[in-house]
Amino acid sequence: MLVIGVLAQAADGCLPTEITVSVEQVPSGFTSELLKLMPTLLWVILIAGLAIAFYKPIKSELLPRVSGLNVLGAVEATFIEQQLDQVARAGTPVGSPEERGQVARRAQRLSQLIKDAKVLMVNDQPQEVVRFEQILRNLGMRVDIARTTEGALSNMNDRVYDVIISDMARDDVQDEGQQFLEESIRRGIDRPTIFGVREYDSSRGVPLHAFGITNRTDELLNLVFDALERVKG
Repeated sequence: MLVIGVLAQAADGCLPTEITVSVEQVPSGFTSELLKLMPTLLWVILIAGLAIAFYKPIKSELLPRVSGLNVLGAVEATFIEQQLDQVARAGTPVGSPEERGQVARRAQRLSQLIKDAKVLMVNDQPQEVVRFEQILRNLGMRVDIARTTEGALSNMNDRVYDVIISDMARDDVQDEGQQFLEESIRRGIDRPTIFGVREYDSSRGVPLHAFGITNRTDELLNLVFDALERVKG
C-alpha cells in the first residue's frame, strides 16, 4: 500500500508556489491492522449518523419518559409535579402547588395500575389538550385521539377503553359531548366518561351519566385515577 504526501509552500497567504510529492511504502503489518479496524470504524460512523438524525425525536419523546421513571419503572412524583407546573405557567387551571403535589404523589402510588391503561380523548381541537395527552403518555397510558363523535364511536366499537375524556362543546354544538355519551350508552359501548371543559360551573353539577367534569388539569388527573381504580382496581 502506498501513501502519497503533499507538501505545499506558500508565502504571504498566496497560492502555493512549490509542491513536493513524496511516496513512502507503508509496512504491511500496519495495513492489515487498519483493515481489521475498518468494520468497527464503519459502525461508529453509522451510530453517529443515526444519533444526529434522530436527535430531536429522542430529546422530545424518549428522554422525558425515561427521566420520569425510577429504576423500578414507577412514575416519579417530582417529574409529574414539574409537568403540572409547566401547565400552570401556560395559563391552564391546575390547582395550587399543594394540590399538584397531591395528585403527583397519587400518580406515583398508582403507577402499576395506571401503566398501559387505555384512554380515548375526544376533542375537535386536539392541540388544546396536547399537554395533558403528554402527561398521560408519560404515565405509561395508551392514548388514542378522536376529533369527532363518529370517530370516537368507531374507535369504541373496535377497542374497549378504560376511560373516555371528552370535551363538551364540539363542532359548534354546545352539548355534543353529552350527545356522544348518550349515544355510546344506546350502543352499549359506553365507558367511564369524564368531561374536560374550559369553563365549569360547579353549581350545575355533573352531567347525566358522566363520571365527572372539571376545567382543572389536577382534578382531571384525579378523576382519571378514580375511574381506573373502579375499572382496574
